[in-house]
Amino acid sequence: MTVDQAPRRGVAQLVTSAREEPQVERL
Repeated sequence: MTVDQAPRRGVAQLVTSAREEPQVERL
């Protein structure tokens, strides 16, 4: 994994968490 891919992967995890937890969208 390169340095450029690390942040993108982190964002992808946040997006996935937001989809799995509707409460995140309320914040």
